[in-house]
Amino acid sequence: MRLDRSSLSQADACGIAVQQDRIDRLRARAYLLSDKDRTLLAMYLDTGSSVRQIARLTTMSPSTVSRRIRRIIHRLLNDLYSVCLRNRHRFTDLELAITRDYFIRGLSARRISREHNISYYSVLATVEKARGFARSLEDPQS
Repeated sequence: MRLDRSSLSQADACGIAVQQDRIDRLRARAYLLSDKDRTLLAMYLDTGSSVRQIARLTTMSPSTVSRRIRRIIHRLLNDLYSVCLRNRHRFTDLELAITRDYFIRGLSARRISREHNISYYSVLATVEKARGFARSLEDPQS
């Protein structure tokens, strides 16, 4: 179906622009995902496949596919990791890897600690450092 821009209200046009911006942000950040998550997102966004079609192709249940796609989208639209990247001079390479794994890949603190061979509490401290830094940028009076 082709949309006639002249028949759209200004609110509808604004909504479409916001939606397109979100899709562009998802595509731009997809490289941060694991291969499996990137494939799910590409099937959903690029090919326009329905959740049921994706479930059939991946042999997952439709509810699992729907939940994973929703979580992937939520993680990619969260700007916390982007804030850390823009201020990378305040974080070590390991801290950036931890924030990526936690906020983008959605890994648990336990798994991150095993993968990076560091303590669980170091992972939690890094996550809290990233959150605190983002909060300080949002509210400069604190």
